Parts: sequence; C-alpha cells; structure tokens
Amino acid sequence: VLTMEEFAREEALKAASKIQKSDGKPKRRRVNANDMGRDEFTEFFNAVRMNQGYDDLDTMLKDGAVVNKLLNDRMEAIASDMGLTYYRADVKGAERASEKVRDKYMGNVSMLADVARTGVTVNDPKEIDEILKRFAQPGGYHVVYEDFGMTDLGYFDAKASLIDENGFISEIQFYPPGMYNAKMSKAKGGLGGHEAYKITREKWRPIAQRWEATQYQLKIYGEAMASLPEAFSDLIGRLRRSAPMTFAEMVASEKLISGDLTSPSISPGIMGRQDLLPRS
Repeated sequence: VLTMEEFAREEALKAASKIQKSDGKPKRRRVNANDMGRDEFTEFFNAVRMNQGYDDLDTMLKDGAVVNKLLNDRMEAIASDMGLTYYRADVKGAERASEKVRDKYMGNVSMLADVARTGVTVNDPKEIDEILKRFAQPGGYHVVYEDFGMTDLGYFDAKASLIDENGFISEIQFYPPGMYNAKMSKAKGGLGGHEAYKITREKWRPIAQRWEATQYQLKIYGEAMASLPEAFSDLIGRLRRSAPMTFAEMVASEKLISGDLTSPSISPGIMGRQDLLPRS
C-alpha cells in the first residue's frame, strides 16, 4: 500500500511524462514540484525548457511578446473575477535575457522560462489553486507549481510555470498581501526591497552599504509579514528557518529571493492600481 507521499510522487511523475510527450490532446496536467524528488524535478523541468526548441533569442522574444499579451490578458480577467490585484508585465527585455542566457545557461536560449510573465497578490494561499485551475482548463496551459519559499531576509512568494500548446513557458508569481509593495515600492521614501537586494549583491560596494541594505530588507519584509492575514499564519510557521544565515552567508548566497531578481519590475495592472516603481 502506497503512502500519501508515494502516491503523490507517482501521480506527479505520470503528469510530468505526459507534459513532456506533448500529445496534442486538450487535457491539461499539473505537476507540484514538492511531490517529486529534487533531482527528478530538475531533470523534468530542464527537459520541458529544452522542448521550447529555440536557438535564436530574437525569435524567442518575438514569440514571447505574443504569449505575454495572452497571458496577462487572461490573468487580468481571472483577477478581476476573483477581486484580486494583478501586475501586468512587459515581455522580458532583450538585454537582461541575453545576460541570463550567457551567464546562467551557457548560451542555451531554450532554458529561459520567464520571457512571458505576470503576477498577482493572493489574500489566501488557497486562492492559488483556483487561479491555476482556470489556467489549466482544457485547451489552456499545463501547470508546474513551485510552492512558497522564504528567504533569510523574510521575503517570500510562490510561482507557477505555464506551458502552452506550443511548449512555450510563461511564469506567474504569487505574492502575499503587502509583499509586492515591499519588494518594488518607494512609497515610504526609501528603496524597495528589490533595489536594496541589488545593493547587497554588488560586491564592489563597501561592506557597510551592503550590510545596511540587508538590514533594510529585513525591516520592510518583516513589516509586511507582520500585517499578513491569518490565512498565512500556518504557511509562515512552516517556512521560517530555525537558524538564520549570517550576513556573510547572505551576501555570498546565489539566490536570496525567488524568481529573476534583476529582471524589469512588474507594473500594476488595472485591478487595485498602485503607485509603484516604473519598469526599467
């Protein structure tokens, strides 16, 4: 008799296999990364990326612009219906995409998985399932969901990769209430967490500046976390680390915040428009 974890893994592996085969049938599948082993998930998702089949960045960005509009229009409609705040994003910029292909993917264009992207704030983690269910309707997108993760600076979000009928991968970021503003906004007269993060990572800066930027992130993300609704309490308890990293470990970390931190910021959509940082 299989345990619940073993059953979930088997189901995830079956869904992953069907997504990779891309049989053209209208039924859409969902894979939860947490249901697979880390190596299993990495192998699966790398194969999905390679299935995009691009060797030219300009072509991918051109196709991505079409996919991006469809993605954001769909996210806007879902958010409007559910009464949520969504953030419309431009297609990934050519300069940043080129840097990422060169520095992270050794020139492999198909490894990019966030050329088309959007974001939404959820008031309850359970709302994510409803959003993904709507994207995964027959003829829609396959879904690869990566659950919430928290950094040592207190920032956390979740993401899902959506795979369309042509194999093109898009990304949705799910923010808890207040977290997007803390990451991107200068409304309180200081840096947003995103800008402070970049200071922390710039090794040419004096240590004092980088340390101050780290403390600032702890402060603003802590404030956002303190004001979260009760629906997030269990999740926060699960995500907190028992032993926080030292400052030295933080600045040496390759990834303090989930997602592509140096990509242009996502701007606010029609629902719940806010005064946030402009896209760069």
